[in-house]
Formats: sequence, structure tokens, C-alpha cells
Amino acid sequence: MANRTRIRFHEVQQLNLGEPPEKHARLQCGAHFADVLVDSRSAPAIYHWIVQPLGSAEIVHWGHERSFEEAAEQAKKFLQSLLSDPQVA
Repeated sequence: MANRTRIRFHEVQQLNLGEPPEKHARLQCGAHFADVLVDSRSAPAIYHWIVQPLGSAEIVHWGHERSFEEAAEQAKKFLQSLLSDPQVA
């Protein structure tokens, strides 16, 4: 039987005082997670994704995309690539 790791996708809302909530997400796969965040200070908005080990402030990889969906997809792909990397503990 193959060992499978499920990717959990959690939508979270950030507290924005006096502003509508922005779209944020945390994806977790194995020993790593990715946060997908919007930077609405730029026009158009930029969506960042940051991959870190669980329990660590170390940044493994990051990127930015033009939409929330693209950023989440790239984060998922990177997390999945970590599962097949024998260098990752």
C-alpha cells in the first residue's frame, strides 16, 4: 500500500481593523506549510506564497502571482515537490 500524504487547505481570515477581510490561506503538506497572502497595497493586487517548515521561521521558498488561485496552485505544486525530494527531512 502506497504512503500518501494529504494536502489540507485551510481558509483563514486576518483581522483588518475597519477594512473588509482579505483572502488568505494556509496549505499544509507533510512537514511544511505555505501561506498565501494578498498585498493589496499594489494595483493590481499581488498574491504572495511563502513555504516554511512546521514550527520554524525558516523560509524554504516563496513566489508571487497575479491571482489568489495562481498563488495557491503554485504553493501546492511546490509542497508536493517537497514530498518527492529525498533531501527534505
